[in-house]
Amino acid sequence: MNRKETAAIMDRLSRLYLIQMKKLTREEKTAMLETWADQFKNDSYQTVLDAVNIYASKGKSFLPGPPDIIAEILRLEERKDFHLFADLANAVKAATEGQRRIVIVDPGGYRWSEEHQREVYYHPECQYTTGYTAADFAELPIILQIYAEDVDGLRALKREIDSDYSRARRRFMDALPYLRKSAEALT
Repeated sequence: MNRKETAAIMDRLSRLYLIQMKKLTREEKTAMLETWADQFKNDSYQTVLDAVNIYASKGKSFLPGPPDIIAEILRLEERKDFHLFADLANAVKAATEGQRRIVIVDPGGYRWSEEHQREVYYHPECQYTTGYTAADFAELPIILQIYAEDVDGLRALKREIDSDYSRARRRFMDALPYLRKSAEALT
């Protein structure tokens, strides 16, 4: 966020906390602008504005400081991460519960076995598959592609999510910083 955007945030705060901002001297307002510009230089204007609006919508009667807004930004990012896991869970569901069909890998039957030196009955071998394809997988966000590795990885995640959803979500959240670094390296 640059100084002009920081000034726009200060203007928003002036409208939200009119009485408290009027009590500040020119020097205090300048110091506040400098502090906020320095503190949020690596954050986008929209992120900081969203955090300010969320803080104000909670009915907080005191003018927020940078720590209050940082806490709101962290909550916003956490919500985005939860939505990312929800996207993963939806992809898992689509990959495993879509239009199911059976693919026969081995029809089975009686065949000569070298090991037994006679004809042995082999059970048919088949797999269940869905209409979910590699093209569908390629439409997922890159982070989810890295995490699942492939369509079969989504099916493996299905078992994990079904057995313990919150544990699967925690595991994903723990891996997220590494996934983001991997995604940045690929792009």
